[in-house]
This record gives sequence, structure tokens and C-alpha cells, in this order.
Amino acid sequence: MSANSDNSDDVQTHSIEANDNLIKSVILDQNGDLVAAWREAFQNIIDSMASEGRLEFDHSYTRIVDNGQGVELTEEKGIQLLTVMGESSKDADDHSTIGEFGVGGSQVIAKGRTVFISGDTALMFDIKGWGLEAKTVPLSDASSLAAEYNDGWANLIDQHFGSFASYDGLAVLVDHYEDEVPDEGSYKWSRFGDNIHSRFKYLNNVDRTKLYVNDELITDLNALDINGYGSPTHTEVYESEQTGPVHIAVKHGGGTLTVYSGGIKVTDVDSRGISGQIVTERNLELNFARNEIKSGCPIWSEISDRLDEIRAKVFNEVKENRLNDSARKFISDRMFNHGERDEYSDAEVFETASEDMVSWDELSQEDEVGMASKGNPAADKLQEAYGQIVLNENDPAVQEFDDHRDDLDDAPEDFDAQIRAENNGLHTTYEEVDERTLKPTQQKQLGIARYIVDEMGVNMDVRWGESDVAAAWTDGNSYIVLTETAAKSSQWIQWVPEIWRVVVHELAHNVDTSDTEPSHGISFNRSLRENIEKEGGIEALSHIMGKISEKNLTRVAEIGHAKAE
Repeated sequence: MSANSDNSDDVQTHSIEANDNLIKSVILDQNGDLVAAWREAFQNIIDSMASEGRLEFDHSYTRIVDNGQGVELTEEKGIQLLTVMGESSKDADDHSTIGEFGVGGSQVIAKGRTVFISGDTALMFDIKGWGLEAKTVPLSDASSLAAEYNDGWANLIDQHFGSFASYDGLAVLVDHYEDEVPDEGSYKWSRFGDNIHSRFKYLNNVDRTKLYVNDELITDLNALDINGYGSPTHTEVYESEQTGPVHIAVKHGGGTLTVYSGGIKVTDVDSRGISGQIVTERNLELNFARNEIKSGCPIWSEISDRLDEIRAKVFNEVKENRLNDSARKFISDRMFNHGERDEYSDAEVFETASEDMVSWDELSQEDEVGMASKGNPAADKLQEAYGQIVLNENDPAVQEFDDHRDDLDDAPEDFDAQIRAENNGLHTTYEEVDERTLKPTQQKQLGIARYIVDEMGVNMDVRWGESDVAAAWTDGNSYIVLTETAAKSSQWIQWVPEIWRVVVHELAHNVDTSDTEPSHGISFNRSLRENIEKEGGIEALSHIMGKISEKNLTRVAEIGHAKAE
């Protein structure tokens, strides 16, 4: 660390200097996988004005060559470009070149013993053997120098460049370190080729450089191709003075919206109801790792505004069908935050507690609408008895509307669905019934349910009850109560699986479902899946169906009652 005097004798200025160990650590520990090294090399090929670049690889080596301008390795500036971290020939404000950080070479040399060849000179690295040293030799002597340290490296150089007196452009040859590549038979290794292809597949839409991987052209896909699967689609080449040409191909629906900066994949962004790809000719402002767009990037800011216009067009075309959740949230935002209610008034955006969809036209005609969680029995009763709309209070589009309700002159008032149902005599009942009063078929169904619970190894009582809203309920701990609607079929071969499904469903709840609106979220679905898949789930049903065929229904039901005693 150095120190310099300022204007005052009491002030000193210090600069931070990195030692060799830190630089080596940055090279070895802070770089990505082999695909990242290939990506950096391809980006340098594009920036070199080469018309063609080729990557050849197997598990032991990487060879990358181009027909670009090359690097003058006999001059100090040329060597610095490949040996000095932070040194770059590229301008951070230049949107025509991709690299700007001057660390691309370190991605490559971290992966193996490396030789850069341009003209009749070779620049050689072995970061794990030589540390930070780099050696420059005539190309004709490269294999001899390599042989002093590693025969495999020397053989590789002889194989690929032994007959060359010089090489136009730039060539990179890497003898992989064993610990820098995945196992040859691993899934990750098998995906490396596809990974590099996915990053550059739209390059030729915005750049003339052709890239090949193991002799296969990987830059030949049309950025405006979009598989719609019947969904409304939109494709265009948008251009302004700020953005330059931007290829946009999107469709309504879930999935990813992938951004390619300068034709190279950068990241997936929040799709907000659409999926597809955005391919820019100019480079976006990216983070150091080049996998995120910087906040405030002016090019992306304008593209984002254009995407909102495209969303509006695409969603208008799909209004007659069910919009996906992200699209509904987007439209609700446009309606209440951007003054576009008239444009979307007929779009069925808002989800009801009964899982129907309604539009703003429908809502604004009501004096009042209810609010409840999805699946609330009171909401179903109010809709069936009085045709009243009860919205799902947890739906993002509904929440956007509710946040602006007080600012809207034509917005309906809200009411609590549970209180309204009770005030109208639409009670939700959960009452247990003395099993001695059950009909013979109900006795058999209860016995089968008890047999199922026992087969699953669950220590819970099974009872019978009546409810005007539920086929069954549970306290989430000690008992399950079935009703006659748990089994709708008349034949045992059909109603036994129905009883089984209801029992398995209730076992997945860990709360009192007669007192609290049960959640059917991620935790519930995980428990339900485990109950079905684990030993005693689907196996219990198969066992019982076999027992009934063997002993008859009445006998198996009696066994179930006996197990419960």
C-alpha cells in the first residue's frame, strides 16, 4: 500500500494494491463454469470483427478459433490485453462491442493449461502450475515448452497446431484441468453444448458473425419465430434512435421472457403475462457478471414501455378467454393506475370466491359486491340464492381494485360475505350424527372409511355428520367427519374410491376445517401428495378393493368398525 502527502501534512492518500495471491484467487475462484469461458471467448470473437468463430471441445480440451483481426503478441499492448486484468480495447460506452470489463481472458485460463496463438507467436498460461506467470514463445516452440511441464498439453498443441507456421486471427487451446470440468457422464456435462447454443442462437439476427460448435452452426434461429399454441402472438422489429433495432416475439401465456443483449442471452425478466424473446442489436447496460440488466438502463427502459403497449394489444385479443394470472394483474394495474378502465371494461379480470371471472362492466353495475377467500361456502350460497357477486379477496387483480375503491365514483360498496349469508339465513352447518341412526349404506361407507384410515396407519377417529357446505371436515388432529355427499355414486366399486379420496384429502389438513377456511396452498398439496404416494395411500385403496372382492362389502365394513373400537 502506498501513501502520498496531500496539501495538508495531516492528510495522506492511500491506494489499494492487490498481491499475487488475491489476483490468483479472483481468477480461479470468481469465474464461472466452462460454458462461461466459452461465452467470453465467443464474445471476443464477435468484437474482433471476425466473420466466423469455431468452438471444438470434448471432455479433455477446448479449441476456439476465429478469422478476425488477431492480437499482436509480439507487442506490449497485445500481451497486456491477455495478461492484465482490467485491460481492455473496448469502451464501456460503446454499444457495438460486447465486452467492457477486461477480464474475459481470466475465464479461459482458469479452466486449464492455455495457449493463445496469433500470427507466429504463442502466449502460454498454466495458472495452477506457474501461478501468474505467462510465457511468450514462437509458435514452433510451444509444444516443446509445454512438454517440459505436461505431455498431454504438448500432444494437444502438436495435434492442432503442429503443422502451423503461423495463424491468422486468434486461436485458443485449453488442456482442461480435471477439477474444472464436470464428470464426463454427468447430466451437467451433457448439457454444456445446449447451454452455449441457447446463449447465441439469435445472434445472426443482429450480427454477421457465424459461430459453430463442433462443426454445427448455432447462430441461425429467427428471433421472430414464436410458437403460439393457439395463443395471441405479436412479433415486430422495433427501432428508435435510443434503442436501435430490437426484435420482439411474444405470446400470451406463462413461461419466460428472455432478453438477448447484442444477440447474446442475458437473463429472464418478469414476464407479466407474456412469454417469448427480446433480442437487441445494441448492448444493454449489464452487471459485472452480464446476467442482469442494470437499473436505469435507458435502452431497456424504452423497451419496457414498448412491451407494456404490446401487452395491451395481446391481452385485448385474448379477453374473450381466460387470461392468465399475470395478465389479469397487469390489466388491473392499467385500469386503476393508468386510467384505462374503458379500454379493458369488458375483460374478465376479477376472480370471484367461487372461481368464476367477472369484468369491470359487471362489477360497476352492482350496488355492492362481497369479499371472501376463494372457496368460501358463504360465497357459493350467496351466488346460488341471490346471484350476488363475491370477489376473491386474495386475488391480485381484486386487491388492485379494492385499493382504489374509494377513489372510484362508480365502484360498488363491499360487504362481508359470511355475515351477509348468515343474515339471510344461509347458515353453514357442521353437525355430528349418532351412527346408530345411520342407514345401512351409510353404515357400510363409515366402516370402509375406518378401514382406510387403519390401513394408512393413522390414529384418527372417523365419524358421521351432516353439513350443507362440506362433504367432510376434520379438527386437523384427532377425527374426520364424513357426510352423505362424500360418496355420490350408488355402486360400491365407484363410491369406495370416492370415500378414499375424501379421507386422504382431509388427512392433509392440519387445522379445524369447520371453523377456519382451509388453505389449499403449497403445504396442503405437499401433504396430500405424500398421503397418496406413500405406503398406505394408494396401496390402502388397492388392498381394500381386493378385500371387498374376496370377502364382500358388508364383511369388510364390519372389520372397519371393529378396528375403530
